Order: sequence, then structure tokens, then C-alpha cells
Amino acid sequence: IGFKLVDLVAPVAELTCDIKKEVKVAATECMTAICACTGNKDLDPFLDAVVEAAQSIDKTHKCVERLAGCVFVQNVETPALAIMMPVLTRGLHDKSEKVKRTCCLIVDNMCKVVEDPAAVVPVMSLLEPLVKNATEQISDPEARSVAERALKTLLKAAEGAESKMVTKAEASATLKAALGDKLGGDSAAEC
Repeated sequence: IGFKLVDLVAPVAELTCDIKKEVKVAATECMTAICACTGNKDLDPFLDAVVEAAQSIDKTHKCVERLAGCVFVQNVETPALAIMMPVLTRGLHDKSEKVKRTCCLIVDNMCKVVEDPAAVVPVMSLLEPLVKNATEQISDPEARSVAERALKTLLKAAEGAESKMVTKAEASATLKAALGDKLGGDSAAEC
């Protein structure tokens, strides 16, 4: 389910800003529950700030600053990357080069401790263009170098993910080989 959090986080984060109080409350509860699914203890102290940043664009800068202080030791997996996307998206779209630089630093720090390249794949289509854009738009040379380093680290973290992806046919063959007659027919392995 961790891979699907990428699809859930953005719409829920948007609804935390809804004008209807009931929708906002429900979305905030949902966002809090989603954030609890990261499985990353390094992020735990920052999850309230992530939820607050989702609720208010004004709190994005503060959240980005707090997250810059996060030391990532534990392996970063898809759920942790997914819940960071609303904050990183806002931050990397921000006018402030300082905020963009800090977001790139966060990306760099997180991607350094990604062990499985497949964990990055669900966020690549969203995150790579944002970081690449930062490398092209940031005028400050030092901040741009941070963005360039983040892009390299992101690409390196995702390197080799294609070779780890399994096709449906390969998965079916593995299930058949492992379970044999216990599957209950050919159709069970092909679903």
C-alpha cells in the first residue's frame, strides 16, 4: 500500500485547505493517518509540521526549515517520500531560492538513505522535474549546486529500479513455482 500513498497524499493535502469545515476536518484527520504510515522513525517528530504545512501554504516555509534539521538514518521508503511530496512540491514552486535550496537539501538527505531503488519510482515523475527545474531556475551558484547535487542523488537512488520491477507473468510464474498445487488452478496465479 506504500506505493499507493503517492496517489493519496496530494488530493488529501489539497482538501485540508477546503472552505467547508467538515471537509477540512476530515481531510486533516486523513492526512494525519496517512502521515502515520511512513514507517520512518526519523520523520516522526516532523509529521505534525507536515500536516500543518498541508493545511496552510503560509506554514510551508516553517515546515521546510524544520525538515532541514531532520537527520535521516533509517532507510527511506516510498511512504516517507510520498508524505513529503506536498511540502516539497510547494517548496520547490516557491519564489524564494532559500526555500528551494532547503527542499533540495531535504531531497538529497532523504535519497542518500534509500536502499531499494524501486522505493523512489512512484515519486520520480513528480519529484525529478521539480528538482531539475530548480537546477535551471536558481540563480545563486551555491543554492544551484545544492539542487544539482540533489538531482544527482535522486537519480542515483532510482538507478536500477527497472531491473527490480517484476512483470505480471514473472510474478505468476514465481507463485506457481512456489505454491504449485496449493494455488487452486491456473486462474488464481494470473489475477
